[in-house]
Amino acid sequence: MELAGDLPSQLRRALNVLDDGGFDVHLTASELEPPMSRVERLGNRFALSVLVAALTDAGDAASRAEQSQRGRGRMAGVWFK
Repeated sequence: MELAGDLPSQLRRALNVLDDGGFDVHLTASELEPPMSRVERLGNRFALSVLVAALTDAGDAASRAEQSQRGRGRMAGVWFK
C-alpha cells in the first residue's frame, strides 16, 4: 500500500527528469560481461530448442509418411512392396 501511495510522486519525478533532458548511463565493458553471457546462454538454449523441435517434427513427418506408404500397399490383407 505504501508503494502504491508513492507511485504518483515517483512517476512525476521520472517525468521531470525526462523533461529536463533525460539521464546519462555510463557502463564499462566489465559491467556488460555478466548480462551478455546470460544473453548468450539464453540464445544457445533457444537455438537448441528450435533444433530439437525441428528434429521432432521431421521424425513425426517421416513416421507419418512411412505409415501412409504401408497403407497404400495393403489390399485385402496382402502387403505389396
